[in-house]
Amino acid sequence: KFWETFISICHENHSLHGITFEQIKIQLEALELKKTYVLNPLAPEFIPRALRSQHPQGPGKHQHSPPK
Repeated sequence: KFWETFISICHENHSLHGITFEQIKIQLEALELKKTYVLNPLAPEFIPRALRSQHPQGPGKHQHSPPK
C-alpha cells in the first residue's frame, strides 16, 4: 500500500494541509470497499421470480449474466 506509506510520511512531517491523516485513511478505505462491489453494466435486467410471468421474454433473451 504505497499511498498509505506516502501519506503516513507526510503526516509525520506535518506536511498535510487542509485534511487530517484520519480523514484520508477513511477515504482510502471507502475507495477500497467500492472496488469490491462493482455492478456489471452489461448484466441483463433483474426481474424477481414472482414477476417473471408478467414480463415475457423475447426470442434469444436469457436471464443469465454474460460469461466472464
